[in-house]
Amino acid sequence: MSEALRSRDVILKADFKPLSEVTLANVRSWQFDPVVNEAFTVTYNYDISGAETDDLTNPKVEVLPTLDVNITARPVKPTVNY
Repeated sequence: MSEALRSRDVILKADFKPLSEVTLANVRSWQFDPVVNEAFTVTYNYDISGAETDDLTNPKVEVLPTLDVNITARPVKPTVNY
């Protein structure tokens, strides 16, 4: 049996606010065995690189043994609405 991470257990230190909500939602979706009673730090690294694309693409997500999470996404060409 596992238990969802409670929001009061999460402390966010973010430099880029638009990604904060998505990051928190991801961390809150993690589940742990109820006997786990540890504190740990998870670092999310976001990288926008590669050729621009017209459409959104799924990012590459790597969760390392250190609990660092690397997310790499391609940039999307800006749209102009007149």
